Amino acid sequence: MSGRCGGDSEMGGPAAELVERLAAVVERLEAVADGQSGPAPRFLTIAQAAGYVSLSPDSIRRLIERGDLVAFRPVRGRVLVDRRELDGLVLGSTRRPRGSRGQWRRRRGAGPVAADQQTDGKNTEGRE
Repeated sequence: MSGRCGGDSEMGGPAAELVERLAAVVERLEAVADGQSGPAPRFLTIAQAAGYVSLSPDSIRRLIERGDLVAFRPVRGRVLVDRRELDGLVLGSTRRPRGSRGQWRRRRGAGPVAADQQTDGKNTEGRE
């Protein structure tokens, strides 16, 4: 039969291969999860700290320079930030995001005017 629903031999090959591939992916994911199941590190590098709080590394450096965040330098060339202090910084933030951030608001008399609102000073009603 050459219909859409072929025999078991046609569907068995690709389906079996797909099941094997999915099983391999599941094994890899479980291995990765097992490797990271330990406690999260307390001290983070600047890049890790930036990823942890979804900021840029430059923003983390600015926070350190301003004194809002304490940096530890255990060895030369290595800067570490306490994860707990990052948590406190984020949770203690009282600033609210600006509502108009990234939005263009039309002010009175400014901005484009819709085509049906445009007038040239002449009465256009009644024209055809």
